[in-house]
Amino acid sequence: MLFLGRFAENTYVKLVAGLILLLTSLYELITETEAGLHGEHGIIVFAVFHILRVFPELQHGASEIASIRAKKER
Repeated sequence: MLFLGRFAENTYVKLVAGLILLLTSLYELITETEAGLHGEHGIIVFAVFHILRVFPELQHGASEIASIRAKKER
């Protein structure tokens, strides 16, 4: 159970899940435009916010890596 929790909280898993959700809902929206307004629009908004929530985690990780590399170069 611990492995599953760590997997679900992984930043890259969250990013990939958000991208897949966004791409599949965009595909649904494009292929079924004549059907009218459905749940795809809300899912697209949810996917965008899901992806945006991951960016600070990625930024923090990148800054940590940069600071470690800077310390090694000294």
